Amino acid sequence: MITSRQNPRIKLYRALAKRKYRDREGKFVLDGVRQLAGALESGLRLDEVFWCDALLVSGHGRALLDQLDPGTAQHEVSEHVFRALSDRAEPQGIAAIAERRRQRLADISMSADGVVLALEDIRDPGNLGTIVRAADAAGADGVVVLGHSTDPYDPKVVRATMGSIFHVPVAEAGDAAEFIGWAQEHGVRTYAASTRGTQTHFETDFTGRTAFLLGNEARGLSAEALDSADALIKIPMLGRSESLNAAIAASILLYEVMRQRLHGGNI
Repeated sequence: MITSRQNPRIKLYRALAKRKYRDREGKFVLDGVRQLAGALESGLRLDEVFWCDALLVSGHGRALLDQLDPGTAQHEVSEHVFRALSDRAEPQGIAAIAERRRQRLADISMSADGVVLALEDIRDPGNLGTIVRAADAAGADGVVVLGHSTDPYDPKVVRATMGSIFHVPVAEAGDAAEFIGWAQEHGVRTYAASTRGTQTHFETDFTGRTAFLLGNEARGLSAEALDSADALIKIPMLGRSESLNAAIAASILLYEVMRQRLHGGNI
């Protein structure tokens, strides 16, 4: 049993909370039953699993230990050490280090009437995680993070996705120009969400391959993204609010696409 927070395996797990170590090691961390279950279901390789008998009270959690590949290193740890690993108020007693899947635009496979989200400089982990979760719920083909967006494998992002990060391709690209070039190659029409939009999302036909560009929480989309998109659209607001949270805006747009798909067009 590992009883010291200075153990090298514990120090590595804790270091992976920072992006520079995730980038260097090509790994990220999972914390809790739902995250490990989603990872295993998706076929993700787990390098190391940490568990604490005193905290692992879920029968589902204990069953996960039996599902591990024989080559996965397992470490039983003391309760005080596990609490140092977990950022949960009530730790669930199981955590892991996993191989990071680095995905690019080429890894996204668009269906004939598919939809993707491109997120430019999204910085809030909760926003990014919620957007990935909404994309999963709406059946989107993928999410693309652009520029200096937060890392999709930040522990706070992974937690906010509620497991959806294992089911929706989340790719990384350099900037809006790279994404729009990819979209043009693949016959994807691009819509930039902006208060400068000349038409609302209710008035826009989203049949066919569709991509939405959403910008930074404070600054919105760059001039490059706004100028390069096929069209600018806006979500109407009747109150005094100047803008919507990025995750809310993404959800509204995704579900308008779903509505149109289900009803055969913009009706």
